[in-house]
Amino acid sequence: SFCSTTCWFDFLRQRPMPREQLVNGKGELIPQEIYPMSYKDLTPIEAKELLQGDQNCVYVDVRSIPEFQNGHPVGSWNVPVMHREALGMVPNPDFLTVMQVHFDLERPLIIGCQSGQRSVEATQALIAAGYKDVSNVRGGFGGVRDASGAELEKGWFSLGLPVDYGEPEGRSYSALAGGRQG
Repeated sequence: SFCSTTCWFDFLRQRPMPREQLVNGKGELIPQEIYPMSYKDLTPIEAKELLQGDQNCVYVDVRSIPEFQNGHPVGSWNVPVMHREALGMVPNPDFLTVMQVHFDLERPLIIGCQSGQRSVEATQALIAAGYKDVSNVRGGFGGVRDASGAELEKGWFSLGLPVDYGEPEGRSYSALAGGRQG
């Protein structure tokens, strides 16, 4: 029995789940029951301010390698939650492994993607894996768009925040995964 909802949420955040409960046999992340209070949603501007204010905080871009190479927040690391292949996007079965090798469970992480959808999936998996301080970037790098392409929420790029291109040394997926790319 728990003394309060705060105790319950603390319990949920502190218990890493076994890998087989996080990733299925195909390498896909299994949707987790994560309570909204388990992570913070940030705007791209809030993410930039947090990165400037906390030197230990890291922005992890979970977009595919080509998306990352075509532009990413300055200083970000690339660990794709999905890989782009000829038939479309496929899950990266090494996502959690690469994250666990390079980022301590206590390290503050900001997770971003193109529009904020893949990053929610990645954020939920990271919390279930035992990460304690994970934030999701609403609107991601490219912003949220409706079916007609109209921008509903601005992303990092359209807000004019600092952008870099290519594969930064030591922070590209090929460097982080030890040369392995899915």
